[in-house]
Amino acid sequence: MSGVLNMMIIPINIAEAIIEPFFNGGTSDQNEKRNTFVLDHYACSWHGGAVGRVEQMWDGVYAFVQGGTGGRRCLTMSRECALDVSGYDTFIAFVGIPPWVKLTVEITVDGVVTRVIDRAPGGETTCELEGGFTGERLSRIVASFALSEAPESTTFHLKWFGLANEADRSLMLSKKCRYTPEWPGFLADGSAPASPHIGIYFDEDGLERIRRMITSEPFAGVFGGIRKQATEDLAIIPEEQIGEVNPGGTDRYIRVRRRALKDLSAPAVRLAFVGLVDNNAAMSRLAARMALSLAFCETWDESTIGHLPGSIWHHRSFSQERAIKAAALVLDWAGNHLTAEAKRVIRDAIIMKGLPRLENDFRTIEYIRRMNQGIVFNAARIIGMLALIPVYPRYRAPLEEAERDLHEMIDAYVHADGGTLEGCGYWNYTFSSALPQLYLLARYHERPFAEYVPEAVRRTGDYPLAMLSAGGDGTNCLPVNDGHTAPVAAMLAAAFVRLLEHPTWRAYYARRLAADHLQPSFEHLIMHPVGFDREKAAKAPLARPRFIVLPDVGQVDSVRITDDGMLVHLHVLSGPVEPGHFHEDKGSFILEVGAEMMLIDRGICNYGHPMTMTLGKARMHNLLTPDSPIPVEQPNDVPGGSLIDAGEHAEAVWVATDNARAWAPGIFSRSIRRIVSPDPALLLIDDEVVLTEPRNMTFNLHTRKEVDIDIDGATIRGTGCQVGVEPVNWAPSDVRAAVDGIDEHLEDVTAIRLRAAKARSHRLITAIEVLPAEGAAKQARWEYRWDGRRIVGSRGESSFSYDTSGSQAAVFEIVSGSTAVRRKL
Repeated sequence: MSGVLNMMIIPINIAEAIIEPFFNGGTSDQNEKRNTFVLDHYACSWHGGAVGRVEQMWDGVYAFVQGGTGGRRCLTMSRECALDVSGYDTFIAFVGIPPWVKLTVEITVDGVVTRVIDRAPGGETTCELEGGFTGERLSRIVASFALSEAPESTTFHLKWFGLANEADRSLMLSKKCRYTPEWPGFLADGSAPASPHIGIYFDEDGLERIRRMITSEPFAGVFGGIRKQATEDLAIIPEEQIGEVNPGGTDRYIRVRRRALKDLSAPAVRLAFVGLVDNNAAMSRLAARMALSLAFCETWDESTIGHLPGSIWHHRSFSQERAIKAAALVLDWAGNHLTAEAKRVIRDAIIMKGLPRLENDFRTIEYIRRMNQGIVFNAARIIGMLALIPVYPRYRAPLEEAERDLHEMIDAYVHADGGTLEGCGYWNYTFSSALPQLYLLARYHERPFAEYVPEAVRRTGDYPLAMLSAGGDGTNCLPVNDGHTAPVAAMLAAAFVRLLEHPTWRAYYARRLAADHLQPSFEHLIMHPVGFDREKAAKAPLARPRFIVLPDVGQVDSVRITDDGMLVHLHVLSGPVEPGHFHEDKGSFILEVGAEMMLIDRGICNYGHPMTMTLGKARMHNLLTPDSPIPVEQPNDVPGGSLIDAGEHAEAVWVATDNARAWAPGIFSRSIRRIVSPDPALLLIDDEVVLTEPRNMTFNLHTRKEVDIDIDGATIRGTGCQVGVEPVNWAPSDVRAAVDGIDEHLEDVTAIRLRAAKARSHRLITAIEVLPAEGAAKQARWEYRWDGRRIVGSRGESSFSYDTSGSQAAVFEIVSGSTAVRRKL
C-alpha cells in the first residue's frame, strides 16, 4: 500500500462521481504499463481458510478465491484515503460478484465508521450496491467479501466505487425528455418512392429479388421472423434513449438503470429493411427517428467510463461499430423519410462520433488485427464509407485502406490448416461479419462474389466442420475457448455453399434451413445460393465418421461408430495461446456418445457474469493439474501447447500433445498427454509429467450427468450409455465427485477429481470406457491388464498393447483382423 493519495472525485454527471476507477488498469493490449494502480493502495487479507490472489487487470480488479468456509468472510480489502466528500451522501459499489458471495463495505467519514453495504449478495451480472452516509471527510474504505456457501473456487471483480447526492440524483432522473417524435425540419413526408437510395447491399433489381424470395419457404419464414421483430420494435420510443452515450452494450460496464434502454442499432436496421421491402411507411419513419436519435446522443461510447477524464480505458469500438452500420443503412433504406438536413446530421455523426474511434483502434491497437475485433469493426468502416462516398468521394481512399486491412486481417486470423485460435464461437462471429464485407466489396468493384473472396476464406471453410458437436441435431459447434454451444449462422452456411463444392456444407445448410428456429437475418436472404436443392442436400448425412487434424491450431477431431452402433465423438485440444480469447484447455478433451455430451467443455457464460473467469481455468477442464493452495494456471502470455502426433488406422486413433509450455513457467519440465484408442469404446489417457518440485496431481473430468464413484474410479450415467473411468497403473489417494460451479447455460456441473500421491514425476494412465446403458444388451468389452510396463488388451479377434517402458516414449500396437499397426508416440 503506497499511502493515502491518488484518490479524487471525478464527476460523471451533476449528481454522481467516481472515486475509485478500478477499471483503469491500462489498455486491453497491455502495451502501456501504468506506474501505479488503484489496487496498489489496498491491503488485502485472506480469512476462513480461503487463499487466492487479487489482481489488477485491464478492465477491473479481479479476485480469485480457492477454498474458504461457507458463511464466513474470505477476503478483506482496505485502504486509507483523504477525500472531501461534502455534497455527497450515498456510496456506490459497481461490482460483479456471484450470488454466493456477499459484500460488506464500511467507510470512515469524519472519524465515524458507517456500514454502507451490509452483506449484500451479487447476481448473474455486474450490479450496483449502495448505501447512505453523512459527513465531509472520507478517510478509510474497508470492503469485505463473505461466502454464503463454500465453492471449491470462485471469482469476482470490482469495476468502480463512487458517490452520489441522492436529492440531486432524484431530480436528475425525474427530468423529462425534451426530444419529440416530430423532429421538425428533419423528417420528410415520405412521399418519395421507397427504394435503395445508395445501393450498399442491393439496388432496385436486388430488392425485387428479395421480394420474390420471401413469397415461398423457407424465406417467407426468415423474413417473417424479421418482420415480427420489427413489429415489436414499433413500441420503442427512440427519443427517450437519447443521452450521453449510445444505448445498449454489455452489462459489464453499463449502469443498471440504463439497462432498460434499447440498443437502437439493431431495431433501426430491421425497421428500415422491412419498411423498404414491405413499403411500410410507419416502419421506415421509425427507423429514421432511430437514426436521428443515435445522431443526437452526445457520444457513441457504450459507457461513461469510456470517456471519463483521466482514464485511458475503453472497450474498443463495439458500440461505434453498431451505430455506424445502423446510421448508414437507414440513410440507404429509409432515406425518403429524411430531409437533406437530417441526412447531413446523420452523416456528420458517422464522421465525428463513429469513424474516429474506429480509426484510433486500427492505428494504435495491433492485436485487433490478429483476432475477431479488427475484422468485425472493419464492417462499420466499409458500410459507413460506402454511405459517405456519394456525397464525399474522398472517402474512396480510406475505403481502399479498409479493404486492404480486411484482406490482411483475414490472412492473419486464418492459419495454414484453416483453423483459428479463438474457437468456433468467435469464428462464427468473425466470419458472419467478414463474408458480408467481402460481398459488399465485390459489389463495389463489380466482381463476382466467389471470384473476389480470398483463398484464406475457402481454407477456413473446413474448420467449423471439424468442430461440430454430435449433440442435438448435429449443427452446434463445440464450446471451445470463449465460445458458446451454438450453430454456424445460416447466412454463413449459405455463403460457404456458394464458395465451396462441399457436400457437408450443403447438408449442413439444409439442416439449418429445416431448424425450428432460424435466426432472422437480411444478409441470409442476400447470401442464399441461387438454385440450391434443399431436399437433395438434406439427404446427405451430417454426423458421419471423420478424422480431422488441425496441426497449427492444435485440434484433433474423431467421430467413430462402435460395434453396437453408438457414435463416439472425441475432440482433443492443444495448440498455441490466443491471448485475448482463450481458456486453459491445452491437453483437454471432449467426449460425446450419441447425442449426449458425457465429458464436457463448460464453454463461457455472459462476460458480465462473475464466474466467467472461473470457467476458463485449467481445473475446470478435463486435465491433469498440479495441486496448489493457489491454483496453478495456463496463462495467456505463454507459447501454449503443441500437437506432436495424431493418426488413425482402421478403428484405432492416437493423439499426443506436448503441453509443458502452456503452463506458468517453473511448474513443469515435461508435460505430455497421449490419448490412444484401440477402438471407439476405449480411450487410454496417458499423462506423463515431470515437475520442478514434488506435488500431488489431480485428474479432473467434468460432466452434467449423474456420477457414481468408488475407491477405484467413477461411472458417468447417461440416458443411452455409460462412461467408466478407471485408473489403470495407479491407485488414487482420493476420488470425489461433486457439483463445482456452472457451465455456459448457468447449469450445475459435476467435477470428478481423482487425486494422485505427491511425487516429482508422474506417469498416470486412465481408461475411459464407453458402455451401453444399464439394462441394454451387453456387448463384448475390452479385457485389459497392466503388467508393470505395458497394458495389453483383447476383444474378440482384436488385440492391442501399449508399452510405456521406453525412455520418455510409448509404443502403441494394435492388431485388428488381418491388419496391424505399430506406432511410437
